Amino acid sequence: MTRIFDRSDYESRSLKTCYRELGDRLSQEAAALRSALHERHYPGFGLVGGAKRRLIIAQLRQWHDIFRDYAERLFRLSFEVEEKLVHSIALERKGEHRDLYERVRARKGETDQILRAIHWKLRQFQTQPEIDTEALYDFCVLAHRAAQFLHFTALALFTAPGDSRAKDPVFRESDWQELDKLGKNLPSAIRAEYATFRAAPAEPVVAEAELVEPAADAEPARDPGPGRRRRRAGGTASTDAAAQLERLRHARRRP
Repeated sequence: MTRIFDRSDYESRSLKTCYRELGDRLSQEAAALRSALHERHYPGFGLVGGAKRRLIIAQLRQWHDIFRDYAERLFRLSFEVEEKLVHSIALERKGEHRDLYERVRARKGETDQILRAIHWKLRQFQTQPEIDTEALYDFCVLAHRAAQFLHFTALALFTAPGDSRAKDPVFRESDWQELDKLGKNLPSAIRAEYATFRAAPAEPVVAEAELVEPAADAEPARDPGPGRRRRRAGGTASTDAAAQLERLRHARRRP
């Protein structure tokens, strides 16, 4: 294996092919599951259990082949390309190689986070006693976006926006910056919790206050002076006056 990076060598071509095949497989599984959900449950999306849940679980288990078939190979090829780029940077000292090295590492990290989020969501669906078909349908939409990001990575891994090597008719006119953001935004979107269709949002409980109209002949409350203590809240004027009168009576009875 040559130690100098070349876009046309075996490792570089294999890495791009692996990204594209991973995107193809993810897109196929997401499309198949979304089509089945639409056929069996639309428009009555909701929680399903029993035999319907078992059918969905059987289809979800096929997704685990994606990780077994592609994840390990993709990360191994990415590591080999990174090694070549490091060697090329040390020998040729080209800024282009440094930029490619950062891009290859960033795409590998973003793909790892996306696959981890998908695996986490699949396990969550499989462990629930009832599956929310609407949330699963939305998950398939996000998985299709993840496949689109992988296809974009396969095209643009060693190219820049506007590069003549980008000949793919699907992404040539697309916003590359928007596609690039998918790698950062998709993991949190996939892991997001969905409210079930039966769980209505809790309404805030507001106690109705009783409005008490002041007496017409009542005197306005006067602010006590700096040397006088305020009466505690909740106490009434009659209660305080009775207590004061009782203290005066006890004082007079003393010899």
